[in-house]
Amino acid sequence: MSPDHAQAPDHAVVTPHPVGDAYVVTLTGEVDLDVAPGTELAIRDAGRLGARRVVIDLSRMTFADDFRG
Repeated sequence: MSPDHAQAPDHAVVTPHPVGDAYVVTLTGEVDLDVAPGTELAIRDAGRLGARRVVIDLSRMTFADDFRG
């Protein structure tokens, strides 16, 4: 099975990586509020690393919890 078609994990994974002048933060798996601190950290790191743009990639997300309070 190729990496593009690998089964997503049940828990969320935040993967930041540079692509050109952008910094892509990919969320993979089931996303809930527990993922927020890691996602925020990845976005802040992008700014510190001088990224001109930040792209949030949700294409590998399999579930998003209801974030209403």
